[in-house]
Amino acid sequence: MKRLGFITIAISTLLCWGWLSAPIIGVASTAESPATIRFDGQAESSNSDTGANQLQVTEASKSSHSIVHQPNASQAVHHQNPGWLPQTSEQWWLSAFIGGIRLMVVLIGWQLVNYLKEFIIMKKTLLGLLFSAALIATSGLTASAADTPQTSNGTVGFTGGDITIDNGDTDLAGASLDFGTNQITAANKDDNYDNTNKSAAVSVVDLRGTAAGWDLRVKQNDVFKNDKAVANKELTGAILTLNGVLDSNASTTGADATANTGVALDTLNSDKVLMTAAVGKGNGKNVADIAKSQLMVPKTTARATGSYSTTLTWSLNTAPANS
Repeated sequence: MKRLGFITIAISTLLCWGWLSAPIIGVASTAESPATIRFDGQAESSNSDTGANQLQVTEASKSSHSIVHQPNASQAVHHQNPGWLPQTSEQWWLSAFIGGIRLMVVLIGWQLVNYLKEFIIMKKTLLGLLFSAALIATSGLTASAADTPQTSNGTVGFTGGDITIDNGDTDLAGASLDFGTNQITAANKDDNYDNTNKSAAVSVVDLRGTAAGWDLRVKQNDVFKNDKAVANKELTGAILTLNGVLDSNASTTGADATANTGVALDTLNSDKVLMTAAVGKGNGKNVADIAKSQLMVPKTTARATGSYSTTLTWSLNTAPANS
């Protein structure tokens, strides 16, 4: 269709050119310079004789034209042309030109209509492609959602157990303290003896799973005594001090109980708190290291050879005092 339009426009252009050429040919007889031509079959003479059959064409001015035909010297016919008018052929070219202009206008309008139709079709096609792409994308999302890995659950349940000291052993051998064998000397100050059992420790194992909290308490039942001694059977005024430190390596991961240091058992049969867990803490195993505990013997206390010993009683209070 575009090729047909181009061909039509070309034909109209040729018609316009042809019409414009016709007036140019007619205007050639109205040139501004005078011209003379003779046709008589004889040689042209420079004299002004009036030979027979002489034809003379002159232009008297730029605006008027005259043609003089003299068949003989006695006869002269003078024709005057009042002005230029389109001849029959020129009227045909004018009609063709006007028709070509009309045809060009029609074709241009027709082309514009076609371009508009193509633009509308292209726009509709583009909208259709965008809509299709949106549908495909939505379908892809739906498919992706369907292909998303699904999850399943794994569960495990527990029931609560008991709370015990040192895994429930009645003989707390691990918590025994040994202050070594020492030389009797004349002392001018109180003697402080260090514990030599470097693994001394005590633990609380709370398997209730409620994190209800607890207190670990200890008391000294009697003074240090040496039953084999003849005299000075008791270490009068001796004070045992427990220095507790929470052992995170031996305890359950995340153990959060608090071990106290400087716990002096200076009153017999009186409970002192060595380790405590407030409400919301204390689950699992919490170990208190008491290896750095000390025994102080006053300088005024007489001593006998042999071993002095005492016993400690450990207990749990499941309703912590600081709650």
